[in-house]
Parts: sequence; structure tokens; C-alpha cells
Amino acid sequence: MRIRSIHLKDFKRFTDLTIEGIPGTAKLVILVGPSGSGKSSLFDAINAWGKDQRSSHYDPEYYRKYAQPINSGSPERFSSLGVSINADDCPSNLGEACYIRSAYRHTPKFSISTMQTIDESQYWRHDGQRNFSTPDDEVQKNYQRIYGRLVKAVLSPKVLTNVVIREEVLGQVHDSLQSIFPDLSLHSLEDPEGKGTFYFERGEVKKYNYVNLSGGEKAAFDLLLDFVVRREYYSNAAMCIDEPEVHMGLNAQSKLLGVLYELIPEKSQLWLGTHSIGILRASKKILEADPDKVVFLDFSGHNFDQKVTIEPITNPDRNFWEKLHRSVLEDLSDLLAPEQIVICEGSHGDDGFDAECYNQIFSQEFSNTKFISAGGKRDLQNYIAVVGAVTKGAKVFGLRDRDQLSDREAIKIKKKGIKVLERGKIENYLLSDDVLCEVCQDYKLEPCEEKVAELIELRDNTTDIKNATNQIRRKIIDWGVNDAGETREGFLRDTVVPLIKPGMSTYDELKQIIFGSDDT
Repeated sequence: MRIRSIHLKDFKRFTDLTIEGIPGTAKLVILVGPSGSGKSSLFDAINAWGKDQRSSHYDPEYYRKYAQPINSGSPERFSSLGVSINADDCPSNLGEACYIRSAYRHTPKFSISTMQTIDESQYWRHDGQRNFSTPDDEVQKNYQRIYGRLVKAVLSPKVLTNVVIREEVLGQVHDSLQSIFPDLSLHSLEDPEGKGTFYFERGEVKKYNYVNLSGGEKAAFDLLLDFVVRREYYSNAAMCIDEPEVHMGLNAQSKLLGVLYELIPEKSQLWLGTHSIGILRASKKILEADPDKVVFLDFSGHNFDQKVTIEPITNPDRNFWEKLHRSVLEDLSDLLAPEQIVICEGSHGDDGFDAECYNQIFSQEFSNTKFISAGGKRDLQNYIAVVGAVTKGAKVFGLRDRDQLSDREAIKIKKKGIKVLERGKIENYLLSDDVLCEVCQDYKLEPCEEKVAELIELRDNTTDIKNATNQIRRKIIDWGVNDAGETREGFLRDTVVPLIKPGMSTYDELKQIIFGSDDT
């Protein structure tokens, strides 16, 4: 089952929320945003749609934004919650459509007094008793479930060795756990008649009790155990996990998402709410490998007392990643260095015009590159040295205008680690023929070819490209366009730059100059 859209009306903190446009290929949906932005409330909506309305523990007052009495015996009580979800291949039994894990799942210890059979075909009856503000301590029940499977395998008419039985029942949990903690392996589960527990191997210790694991190890094992045990039943579901990173370090968080992604049943969809840099790093790697399988829903910056529509981000640029880092790390986000830093001409009190333009143009394809401004041409070399010293591991180089440089002068500058534009200034690229054609098409200026020709003539009739920009902007305003910007810089930055895309000759030329090898 793949969720495609959600609509919530007066549900918890949402007055009128629509989430739409989730592609049918999306296997992993990442919910991002600061604490209190509504991620857990969205999971509660999915849970209510799939389970809670069927449970005797159903509490409509928990879900309603405004206190309204709802007749618990009425068949309309679920529709009164204001939850509408559209999904591909939705199972007929909604109880099988939603698996949830809350952030409060950590179980420090557990004990078994008597072994009871758990009907694995009725998961939803037990899951429906939880919401995302209640504790989630399934490890004890999962111990009983796994023990039951071991007994069933032993009693099977098939002749199986103990090793085969153990591998069939415990193998996937063991392998998944080792992917995250290589020095820790699941050994066995023992003593179900008394105080049953899980045992692990660590170094020379062959029977390391579950209770002695660290908080992060318990959290990871508990989640993996539950995921593996239940994935057979929830083979066609929205699998929702709120803050899977709780109690874990960054490295373990990153590995955890990789393991969970591989465990997702083919027809299911994994939804994660997270504040974790580790999870974000891992999601970026998965996105690069499977670009059509990962989407992001950004819950930050919305007033949910108003009508809000959120569409998935399927191709995040560098601005998006920086925003997420800022949300997670606040002021520490400035310490996150990109893989490449390009230092441009321009005032360095802010991004500077040139840097703003380059960041917009290349933020999609080169999301790990940051353009910054560092004063005049003579300042570039000094800034390259300083920035390179404080950003270990990042490639740092400069980029300057061609202006009146001769070929020999340009070659000497390139040898100092500074790329040089082939044309005079960035404006010479922003006003290229193909870009001006895009401007006329975007503004629906007709006849298009004649309008483009007029703009090209204005550009070519002067050697002052900045003055040509002003003339072109005024001409477009004369043609009836009201949003061509108040200034020359505003016109180029906000109107022209967003139109420059991969595949255009101007884009490809700039890409080759900045990112191509120095000898090409």
C-alpha cells in the first residue's frame, strides 16, 4: 500500500491540512520539522484511520482539535474525526494497513511469568490500543511471538536441525543488528518458563543479557525485532516510526535507516518523523541511489490554524539540506561545511549577488557545493587560504569575472586555484539568447521570437552589460509585465536565474567552467 494523499479537518492541531502529490513510487517518506510542528499528530491520523476507530480504547476527544462530543456508538464516529486518506492497493482490512512505533518504545527490562499464545493474525487489535503519546513496549510480546515460532518450527513435521530452526526464526534479526553494531550478535532466547530474556554475544562474553545492553543498543534491537517479527503481517501497509533515532548516536542512526529501508516489504511504505542528522545523512544516500523512492514532507514554517497544503519534496537542493541542519542543530548548523566551497567576487556581508545567483542555478545538481562572496578580485586569494584552513576536507577554490583579462593573464590566475569566466561578467550569461527566450516564454510575451530579438538587440547595442540589464527590464515592464522586480539585481536574481536549468546551453557552459577539469 502506498499513501498518495491525506486530508485532515479539525484533527488535533490541524484546522485544514492537505498533503498531496506523493508519487506512487515513494517507498520512504521522511517528515521533517522542529518539535511541535505536527509530525506525530500526522502519524496519529494515519493510526486512527487504520486502527483506533476499531478499538474499544478509541477516544475521539484525543483527536479532535476542538472539544466536541461524539457518539461512540455512531457509525459516523470515524468520519467525524476529519481524516481522509487515499492510497494505492489499500488492504480490505484497514487493521492491516498501518504499523506504528512511537518514540517512547524503549524497554529497559522485561520478564516472562507464563507463556501465552499470541494470535499474530490479530495484530491490529493490540496496536489499536496505542497512540503516539503512550508508551510502546513490545519487546516482551515479541519475545513470546518468537518463542512461539521456535516451538512451531520444532514441532513441524519437517526434519530440521537446531541451527536451521534458529536461522529461520532469528537469522534476520541477528543480521540486521550486526549491520548496526558489528561487535554485537544475537545468541539465543532462553528460560521461557521463568524469567525469559534474550542473550547476545560480545567479544569473549557468549551470554550477554538483554538487560545489560546500552540504551542505544536496546532501542535498536527492540525496533529491529518488532520490524522483523511484524513485517510478514504488515506486508502491505504504511509503516510509521516516530523518531527512530531516540537513544542512539549519529553513526548508529544512519545505519539503522539503511537496515530499515532494506527490510521494508515491497508493497509497503515507510514513514519516519525525525530530528536526526544521522537519519538525514542516510536518507540523502538512499535518495542518490533510488531517486524515485524517497520524498520529504517539510512541516516547518506553517500556521496550521489556517488552511495548509504540503507537497512532497522529491529533489531537495542545498537550501533544503541547510534548512534541515539549521532546524536540528540551530546555531551549530554554520559549522557544517559542504564538500566544495566556491569563493566569488562581491560584498561578503551577505551572500552577495553573484553567489546568490550561482547557488540558485546549481543547488539541485551540486547540492554539496556552496558559493560565498568575499570582496573584490584582489581578496579572492586570501579568502581561499583562510576558508580552506577552517573547513577541513572541503575543496575550496575561487571564481572571478573575465572582465578585460587577456588569455595569458587568465591562465596565470587559473594556476592560483581561481576559475575565470569566459565572458565578461555573470550578467553576460544571465542575458544569453537562450535565457532571454525563456524569459519571454515565461511571461507569455507574443510574438515570442520578435520579443526575444528586441531584447537581444538592446543587449548587443552597448558594451555596458549592467546598463543593458536595466534597458531590458524597462522594456519588459513597457510590455505590461508588473513583476519584473524593482531593481536590476532583483530582476536578474528573482526572475531570470530561476529559469536557467540543466540542458540549457548557458547552464552547461557555466557548469563546465566552474565544475569541469582545469585543462578542458
